[in-house]
This record gives sequence, structure tokens and C-alpha cells, in this order.
Amino acid sequence: MWCTMDECEALTSEMVSPQSRSHLTHETVPSTVCTITKRCLFAVVALVLAAAAFTSVARGPEPLPLLEVGGSPLPSILPHAPSFPISPLGANSRHTVPPPPPPSRAPSDELILKLGTRGLPVLGEGQRWRRDDEYGIFFNQRNAALKNIAPSYDTACGTIIVDLPDAETTSYHIVELAPYFSTVGPRYGNISIVHHMDLFLCDERVRVPPDSQCMGCGYLSTEGPCYAMVWAYDRGAFEPFRLPPDAGMRVGRGTRFTKLLLFVHYGLPYRGVTASQLRDAAYVESSGVRVRLVRSPRPLDAFSFEFMQTNMNIPPASNNLEFVSHMTADGVASMLGTDIAAGGGAVSLRMVHAHAHPHATRVSLHRLRHGQWTTLLELNPYCGYGECQHFHILTEPRIPAASGAGADEVATDAGGDASGAGVGSGGGSSPALRLGDALEFRCLYDNPEPFALHYGLSSGMEMCGAILVYTPHVWQSARQVPTWFGGHDGVQRLVHADGVARAPDERPQLHYDDEVPE
Repeated sequence: MWCTMDECEALTSEMVSPQSRSHLTHETVPSTVCTITKRCLFAVVALVLAAAAFTSVARGPEPLPLLEVGGSPLPSILPHAPSFPISPLGANSRHTVPPPPPPSRAPSDELILKLGTRGLPVLGEGQRWRRDDEYGIFFNQRNAALKNIAPSYDTACGTIIVDLPDAETTSYHIVELAPYFSTVGPRYGNISIVHHMDLFLCDERVRVPPDSQCMGCGYLSTEGPCYAMVWAYDRGAFEPFRLPPDAGMRVGRGTRFTKLLLFVHYGLPYRGVTASQLRDAAYVESSGVRVRLVRSPRPLDAFSFEFMQTNMNIPPASNNLEFVSHMTADGVASMLGTDIAAGGGAVSLRMVHAHAHPHATRVSLHRLRHGQWTTLLELNPYCGYGECQHFHILTEPRIPAASGAGADEVATDAGGDASGAGVGSGGGSSPALRLGDALEFRCLYDNPEPFALHYGLSSGMEMCGAILVYTPHVWQSARQVPTWFGGHDGVQRLVHADGVARAPDERPQLHYDDEVPE
């Protein structure tokens, strides 16, 4: 490739620019450097040291295998990329995800899968589904309770599917998931329009759903094509999610899981930014997750489950109302019985994603055993979006030891596998979940809005639920059991700030306020 002096300077500037390095792969960088140095050396003398340094990095140890999978949330994809520029991933943000860490074992043992969108334009908002030929993000759902207050449609979604390489012959452990984002730029506060992302484990039958079914999650079932939601990102939780060092989630050979599906929910307006503004500004979106897998299994197999009830009804101008999602003892036995048996009578609850939206002021996870409640996690105050949305390491609570026990305090119950000490903060063991136990996730709400808070994805709607990661998991089991527990029988009560109930529990009527096109 011949080039002029101006072109050489532009290429060299791009090559050494931190904003553009994320767009160069280990295959393209050496070619670019070679071409520039051979054809245009006279134009880049002033930058030779910087170029040489960057070349040495690019030609260093062999990078981890990288399979980049991008696409559109539509079944039909344009044959070429959009002509407008893509915003730098993580520009002007301290939460930019770093490149994958250097491998601790042979590079061939690791694989990085990148599931994400590339350069999706924001198409605007309205009361209709996208056409098959529309490539981009269209906000076409909203909270019906807000239509006379904020008439804009505020919710959009997308789906990306990727094959696991050599899934029929190779077994993997998922050990890390790192979300990444583009931002809308300084003019709009450097925000991301992604509200949340969910990762599902699926079989060969999974397909990208049409626009009208994108928000339904109808692909999640014990019959497939997707069987488990194993990870979720929620707004502001920018740091990578890492499994405990002794555990991974098994996919590939011997399992049903040969494909990964990433569901992306976009939420606007956010901090005053609307979909119409971004359409007019020709903004394009590039967001997703990098999934790190290893071929050498870790000692323990991990898995996840979630529980959430959907019938909340927090009245307008109310305070200190607590909604409770629960997982019954029968639900624990049905969902986790095989794994509890494999764990010698218990599984270890290793991590929890404690999820609510910004109206929640406190959330907490509790275990019921023999009529006694034990608090496993409390976030008080709850920060809404941000740090509170990360997965939190769980540690068995410690209580004063009995007289003569020879220790100041003891754990109420140790975990049910070989995880032992050192899992939780402070060196404690993970909480155990046994047959006969039940779980509750409690969310305390203040609602200053002029409308009631119901379950949903749109603006001014709420959730109250938990995703838990546990060990051990019997991945060879022939029977696929549900990985979620839900329903419309959550309870709601008025409480003091210290959590003491001031009124009897009640079960609100189910409400769905999301408004979608016919």
C-alpha cells in the first residue's frame, strides 16, 4: 500500500493514539507498522521511538486467542459496517475495561469471546416494532404510568449470539466476564445508554428473536433453547465479574451449552439524554461483554440461580415499604437437590447480585432454617445504580462462641463443598444452603413519585431479586432443572427503618405497566 506523507502521518497518529488502540488487533498492528515503515519512513522519523515501542508490544508474546463476535439485534445484518465513526470504547471513563490479563498457563489454554454490538445507530423512538431492514436501536417500549408525564418511549433491546468454538470436543470453564461500553461523549456527560445485560447458556437451537419478542426472554426454559442466566450487568457496575479462584461454570463438551446469548437492554432518557437527541447527533453504540474461558477445569464447578417476585405495588408518595421476594424450601429442594447431595448435604453460596432500582434504600438477603432467620448480606444504604450492582462475595455470619469453645466466635454454618476458608471477606467460609432452608430477598422503598412503582424494565419501574452463584454443581446431570424461581406472590409490608414490621404482610395484585406496540 503506497501512501502520501499526510496519510502516513494520519496512520501513525492513529497507531499510537490510545483512543484507537482498542480498534487494532494483534493481526492488523504488525501489518500496519510494516507498511508505514517501508513506504513512509521519511514521514515518521519524529515518531520512530513511539512506533517502535508499540511494535514491540504488538509483536511480543502470542496474544490470547480472540474471537470477536459483533452484530445486530436484528435477524438481518447489513453487509458492511456503517460509514460513520464508532465512539471509542470507554472514552473519558475510568471504568474502561483493561485488556485481558496475561495468561497464567499456556496461551492455548485460554479463550476470550467478545459478544457485542458494533456501531449500532440510535434510530429514535416511537410506538411500532422495527422493520426487518432497520439496523440499529429503536426505543419502542415505555412505562404506561408515565405516558402523561414523560411521553417518550424509553426502552429498547438487542440480542447477540455466539458459538462456542469446538463445543462438541472441548470443555471450558467460564471464569471471568468483563463488560465494555461506548459513551455518548462529553457533551452528554459521557454516559452509557445500556441499562443492563444478561448472559444465557444455550443449545444449538437458539436464534435471534424478532423485535416483538426481544424483551420476552421466551428462550429461557427447562426445555431450552436457553437454560440458565448466569450473569447480569446493571447500570454502573463497570468492574469485571470474576468467579472464585477455585471454581468455574462449565460449558461445551458434555453439557447442553454450545452457544452463548447476550441480551442487552437500553434505557433512555438518562440524565436528561433522550433517544431523539442521540439520533440527531448520529451517535452509534458499541457495547458488550468479554467472556474469559479456560480449557483446564478448576477444582469446582459453579452454577447460578435467581429468584424474584413480580407483583410489587409501591403506592405514590410512600416511605418505608418493604417488598419481599422469596424462594421456598420446596423450590430449593427442586432446583438444587442434586447439587446439595453432591455437596455432602449442602451447597456453598459464593456470590450474590443484589438487584433493585434507584427507589430502593436498603436490600438484604436472608436464609431461613428451623424457624430462624440469618442475614447473609445487607446493603444499607443501597446506592441504586453503581457499585451496589456488582456481585458480592458471601461469608457465613459469625456469632459469639459458646462458653469454653476455645474461640471468640464461630460460623453459623460452613459451606457444603471443598471451598473451605478464605472464600469470603475476612477469611470466613461461604454460607451453606441445605434441604429445608428457604431464602428471602428484601427491598425497602421510598416512592416520592406521583405514580405507583410496579415491576418492570422501563423508567420509573422497580425490581427486587437476587442472582446467586454457588458450588458444587453436577453438570453431568441428565435432568435439566429450572434455574429461576418466581411468581406473583411476593409480600409487601410497612416497616420501621430498623426493619421491624409495623403492619401485616399483604400480597399486592400483579401489575404490568410496560406499554408496547400492538
